[in-house]
Amino acid sequence: MRTTFVQFLGERLFDNATCIAENAINLRAEKDERYKANLTSNRSETVHFLAEFFQLMAESLNSQEDSRVNITAWGKEVGELAIRHSQKLDDALASAAYQRLALWSFIEEQAIVEGYSATDILVIAKSIDPMLDYAIYGFSQSYVKSHETAYTRFKWSLQEWSIPLVPLFEGIAIIPLIGDIDTNRAQLLMEKTSQRATELQLSKIILDLSGVSLVDTMVAHHIFQLVDVLGLLGVKVMITGISPAIAQTCVDLNIQLEKLETASSLQLALKTMGYGSKNF
Repeated sequence: MRTTFVQFLGERLFDNATCIAENAINLRAEKDERYKANLTSNRSETVHFLAEFFQLMAESLNSQEDSRVNITAWGKEVGELAIRHSQKLDDALASAAYQRLALWSFIEEQAIVEGYSATDILVIAKSIDPMLDYAIYGFSQSYVKSHETAYTRFKWSLQEWSIPLVPLFEGIAIIPLIGDIDTNRAQLLMEKTSQRATELQLSKIILDLSGVSLVDTMVAHHIFQLVDVLGLLGVKVMITGISPAIAQTCVDLNIQLEKLETASSLQLALKTMGYGSKNF
């Protein structure tokens, strides 16, 4: 009896997928005026994707493992579509409740008409409900991936902005660093400075640490690396803005900053490089 009901319902779900999709859409439209207004432009597309979903649900009654993969993939695809339409996650997920309601309304109707028992419906529920969850899981994955990608882009853009190389005179530029320097920022500092030094044909760079709150062995290591790389490119580096606190930290950590060429201020650095007051 139960197997017969599973087979019967699978066929009915597949054949009526479009009708169930229409019902799910109408259920939400009755409760959400904004959703109803937006249906004009994308109703056929929405019906298409929902009908495909309900057909996948029908197939899941016979093949759970394959359907789990297919329904998750469907959720990802629809999630990507929602993202392209700039739909918020909470707004997009609101439709899931109406899809579930439309599906179970159809199952209940079929069970009553054909005389199947509550036990038969329970068997169906054990197959259907996990598949609904997989669809939501796949859908949410698209949003998680989208936000991670956006965050990564924002983070790198922010780090690029945090490494300004400012040309002062022909062949000379200054890099005023502000804030902490982690591994990612240090790597970006190396790449961007080397690239810009070549593009601008720089011969000298002033690396100003006035805005750097902390210098540890890692930061010092990256500074040494940067100086060595720029040296190979024919660029001389002078360090300015070493505060008393940073100097004391370097002494405590035995960081040999004396190997680097330093100046107490930007004015003195420029004077050392031959840009005194007579040159202005």
